[in-house]
Amino acid sequence: MIRSYSPAELLPSIDWVYFFHSWNIRRSDISSPHALELKAEALQTLQEWEDICRAQALAVLFPAWSDGDNLLVGKDEVVIPLLRQQTRRHADAPFLCLSDFVRPKAYQGSSEPDTIGIFATSVHTDVSGQHTEDVYNDFMTTILCERLAEAAAAKIHEEIRIEKPTGIRPAVGYPCLPDLSVNFILDQLTDFSQIGIRLTENGMMQPNASVSGLILFHPAARYFAVGKISDEQWEDYAKRRDLPAEVLRKFLGRNL
Repeated sequence: MIRSYSPAELLPSIDWVYFFHSWNIRRSDISSPHALELKAEALQTLQEWEDICRAQALAVLFPAWSDGDNLLVGKDEVVIPLLRQQTRRHADAPFLCLSDFVRPKAYQGSSEPDTIGIFATSVHTDVSGQHTEDVYNDFMTTILCERLAEAAAAKIHEEIRIEKPTGIRPAVGYPCLPDLSVNFILDQLTDFSQIGIRLTENGMMQPNASVSGLILFHPAARYFAVGKISDEQWEDYAKRRDLPAEVLRKFLGRNL
């Protein structure tokens, strides 16, 4: 599924809390005169962008199994290694991994695989870079492009959920999916170039206002933070990623 959205189509899906967060405005202050003025300027900007800005979105559904902390995706069972929490938030909390929300391959009750989605979105606009000498407008442009990319992810997720109305949409770089190199696997499975995204050698997406990740449909699926991982898990993850542990350091530095 590939979609192209205008700013007006995405307006209902924009999360304004994160817009305000980017401007260091707390939730308690989003009704302040300053916050309302910022939002009014943002809405005016989006209206001006209607004919020069598009958000491209890609989403593909795959049969999938879980196998321990891995996902096995598609008919070829492409491996997406994942990380598991190593510290509990409270005494009775489980150590979570995103694979926990996908049917295990060894599941005895069914021979049918589960279903997951992979998505990517990107904002293409002629206004990026026009305000390099104007810090305020340049920042507003950057933030709005990021919000539109996230809104496009929410929009295409909503379309998929017509058939499957539950689940979460963890993006690469989220605390539960922190390894940017996973982008290379998602790109292999879906071909991000279909919507104009290319990956740098560090797994970053270009254009910068791009988002990618997984869609999990289990009704109990929820977001969490992997947090710090042990040397043992780092080495195990490197084997499952089929990469030298030291190479993964640049992708997982915050979690080591």
